[in-house]
Amino acid sequence: MRRVTQRITRFGDTADGWRPGGSPANLEAADYIEREMRRLGMRKVAQLPVPIDRWVFRGASVTVAGGGPRFEASSWGGVPGTPAGGITAEVIDVGAGQAADYEGIDATGKIVLVDWAFGDHWVNRHGHQATLEGALAVIFYTGRTAEGAYYNKRDDGLLSFDGTYDDDWVPFVFVTRNAANDLIARIAAGTTRVRLRSDVELTRAAEGGVGYNVLGAVPGTDRADEFIIFTGHHDAWFRGAADDATAIAAMLGTVKAIKESGFKPRRTLLFLASTNEEYGYTDAYYEWLIGAWYAVTHQRPDWGRKAILSLDFELLGTGDPGERLLIRTHGELLAQAVEKLEADPARTPYGTLSQNVIWANADHFTLAAAGIPSIYFNTVGTEYLTHNYHTNFDLIENVDFDYLRMNVEVVNDIWVEHDRSTLPILDFVARATEAEARIDYHPEPEVGLAELPGVDQPLVSALQEAVARFRSAAERLDARLARGKVAHQRDVGDAMMRAERMILRRLVALDVFDQYVFPHEQVQRDATRLQLALDALEAGDPGLANETYVRRTGLTDAGRLFAYEAYASELARHDHDFDRLQWGAQAHLAPYVDLWKEYHSISAKVAAGLTAPTAYAEEIASIRAKLAHLYRELNRRLA
Repeated sequence: MRRVTQRITRFGDTADGWRPGGSPANLEAADYIEREMRRLGMRKVAQLPVPIDRWVFRGASVTVAGGGPRFEASSWGGVPGTPAGGITAEVIDVGAGQAADYEGIDATGKIVLVDWAFGDHWVNRHGHQATLEGALAVIFYTGRTAEGAYYNKRDDGLLSFDGTYDDDWVPFVFVTRNAANDLIARIAAGTTRVRLRSDVELTRAAEGGVGYNVLGAVPGTDRADEFIIFTGHHDAWFRGAADDATAIAAMLGTVKAIKESGFKPRRTLLFLASTNEEYGYTDAYYEWLIGAWYAVTHQRPDWGRKAILSLDFELLGTGDPGERLLIRTHGELLAQAVEKLEADPARTPYGTLSQNVIWANADHFTLAAAGIPSIYFNTVGTEYLTHNYHTNFDLIENVDFDYLRMNVEVVNDIWVEHDRSTLPILDFVARATEAEARIDYHPEPEVGLAELPGVDQPLVSALQEAVARFRSAAERLDARLARGKVAHQRDVGDAMMRAERMILRRLVALDVFDQYVFPHEQVQRDATRLQLALDALEAGDPGLANETYVRRTGLTDAGRLFAYEAYASELARHDHDFDRLQWGAQAHLAPYVDLWKEYHSISAKVAAGLTAPTAYAEEIASIRAKLAHLYRELNRRLA
């Protein structure tokens, strides 16, 4: 596995690495993976083209005019570059780069320096705001001290992610904390001019932009028509050792072990080295996970009917200090996976962690949403995540290959039991327990579905009764399986898998923060807060209505900090009719409620000392209309 990781991390479009999906270095990596699969004797090995907005990065810098220092910089996936000669202009410090930070400042024709703190607002909003302010470009950094950062706590670290960016907004780069503090000091001392250069090539999918999934198989025996899928991605920022070269090494290492041991899997094992997990499209929000999403929805839609399990590898082998082996999965798979995870503490020297979560930041989300039972594995704790993740320090020197071997051994114990079992290993009782808890969801203290006047309570009762019947059936199934061999096992197994696929396709949803929920929960959350806001406005407490409830509805909390155009643009990208929704279309997205104008209007009136409900008649009417729409949608989802 060391050899594979070394080879993949050597592919780079720059001296610091970089192999974003479809770039020259990434295509070299894909070719290498294909050769390795063939060398191992895998079957049906192929590179499968994925249309993408191909983004190639060849370096960036910020140079202080007049003989000043030159600082290396990074860019983010989908962010446009500068003209060949760069952009030369005065650089000004605009703090956090939110709308209020531009008050009294003319950014027209200037480059703005922005302190980005990871949170509910991504860099795209700051970039859009800078564009609206007339700036020419943005220089980002992460906190003047390490304490001010979540990611990238190294003072000499560069950072990259997907930008969720539009290519008609201004270019931006990221610089190290050391570089940022130098620029801040120069700006404080007087006018400072810099030349910002970012060498980026963007080729839209419609113009021929393409990346390649690499797929290979180990044929099964008596259940060869059923699949177990292994996934890891071959694109990366910088060297991308743990993210995600070790995943490719783990997959190929698994195949090598199968071949050398003579193990004969019952099911066909599919190994997908996916492209463009990090970034795949500009002018979109759901622009990561593109290779796996395209594979399961376009290239191999039969996986949703034939796969009994998928295992997604990411960030493996990060090791000491305290990088626990983590699994994220859904209730039906959790108990068996945890049993194997914790079976031998010698193989998990830094501890373990398990979560009933379907993780939207990894390929396993799109596979699970397509109806494939899925487990996600990584070894991320605080040290790697805050110091190396997505930085120029994700290097092979920071990989613990002994620990990586232990990771793979644990994973193998999990999938081999699934492969050997005639019947699917699925805990439907756990799903019933989760469903009961999610129907009993209380977004605010003492306010659940029963307390919302716009909810059709007979629908809730019918749903609770359906879950009770489901629990009873699941318990009877468990009891029958516990008694021993089952007649017509293939038919029983097929019925179990049909039920599981339906559950995943219908219940795997995301909230506005990309967290796993049931489809009704985000709508219920928003309806609850708007109902309480309405009640508070009508009771003469507009401050409570606005700051406790309106602000916390949908994306209002972060969106209120930027211009309305930036906020509305963000909401539009989540709309069901948006033409670049990709895997967001699998996620049962709730309506993204637009409350920017209501929030700012109420804020202004509160500041003026107005409290009477009559002063808020317009806001009350608007909120009531939006609440009615949410209630209709909530009832539809509960039905």
